[in-house]
Amino acid sequence: MKIHLMKSRNKHISSISSNLFHEFDLMEGRTYTVIAGHLQDEMTLRKIDHTCDSLFLKPSLFKSLMIPSKINVNMWLINETIYLGPVVGIFVNKKCLSEIANQVPPRQIENEIEANAFTDCLNYYFSIDGIHWPTKTIQGYTFVEKQKRWICRLFPFPNVIYDCGKNFTLEQMPTVSFIRQQFANNPNTSFINEKDSIGNWKLYEHLNKYEGIAEALPEMVPFVCADQLWEMLAQYRIVYLKSFDGSDEQGLLSIERGENSFILDRYHDHKITHFPIRTFDKLIEQINRLIGEEDFIIQEGVDLLTYKGSSLDLRILMIKDQIGSWKVIYTLANLAEELTTFTTVGGSIRNYQDIYQELNKIISLPTEEEIKEKALMFAQSFENEFGYFGELELTLAIDKQGKIWFINVDTKPVRVASVFEYAVYLAKIAAFARSLHLDHQTNSPSIKQALLIIEQHHC
Repeated sequence: MKIHLMKSRNKHISSISSNLFHEFDLMEGRTYTVIAGHLQDEMTLRKIDHTCDSLFLKPSLFKSLMIPSKINVNMWLINETIYLGPVVGIFVNKKCLSEIANQVPPRQIENEIEANAFTDCLNYYFSIDGIHWPTKTIQGYTFVEKQKRWICRLFPFPNVIYDCGKNFTLEQMPTVSFIRQQFANNPNTSFINEKDSIGNWKLYEHLNKYEGIAEALPEMVPFVCADQLWEMLAQYRIVYLKSFDGSDEQGLLSIERGENSFILDRYHDHKITHFPIRTFDKLIEQINRLIGEEDFIIQEGVDLLTYKGSSLDLRILMIKDQIGSWKVIYTLANLAEELTTFTTVGGSIRNYQDIYQELNKIISLPTEEEIKEKALMFAQSFENEFGYFGELELTLAIDKQGKIWFINVDTKPVRVASVFEYAVYLAKIAAFARSLHLDHQTNSPSIKQALLIIEQHHC
């Protein structure tokens, strides 16, 4: 249940509005444990007449729980434990946190503030500094609506970490890995997006075993010697060279085989460079100059569907809802510039349904519903292999015969939709699991059924 959290005028007594008192079937004089994030304390409650659904905590509890007053949060009760929150720590890089501190956050964070107005999580943003492990507190930033500004303060360790951290420097990565590992090992913390980007080869190896997924994966082999590239070009008119680990620091290469020559295109630093090459030996020399010592894979090139002369792929954003199920937010067609198959540069975005209406008159295309089914199948297989996520942006392709192909996944997409409903779900799942001494990552029917009972009676 969503409540308004206030500071009690009486420094010795905590009170609760009578409607909440009866809704939760509370008892005056009984001692309850109250938990916010990783911090907890004890309190007794007095029932008062108040028109709003409000909880008035005595001042010492705000200090021990490290939470602000005059906020809207969720409250739920399991046995004799009252939970407030959930506390959601949003992990970002230092540049992003600096922008927040200077009161000029990225637009996507402004979107998240608006989205949280409907879920009432206690959200704060933090980075690699300001984590106090002994006291289980973090120095972070939260937006105060009444003041219309960001404030910095200490918060409790979160129930849920929404891991949006990317583009850290190489020097920062050991600290980032340590922080992620410490929280991943903590049974009181759930993760949204618990993994960073997954390497191209690792993704292929893990998903190639799933029926219904394997046939949608373009063939891929590690680039070890020139003979492998020759064999792949003998099978496919176009192949791609991608970094082994997905970093793409040296760019993305495409190679098109002609009758007596090759065209090598390199996408790097948001621009495309064309290399017409006459012989295979010269092609290998040029590739070695471009990629250096970095490990690459060779991937079959899909004969992409085109729309008005432009190759296209699909971008599907998926998020988890309030019961932990995937839902598709959008299915967009990403059109490349003419004369290139790189959809990541230039071009334009269209709704897939608009393109479907035009092109389906010419060839038989999968419907948007069929694409969603394929995306859901992929997301489930992906989580089986790599852990739990709250959002994914899939890159799919359709070839000129109408077949769907899986190309890539972004585990930390540009955030245009709220996953905070999922954060509430995770926090409640974890709280109930702890009360039964179960693994809170268990996604069993009994856990889900218990959560529905909590929702019906104490949400």
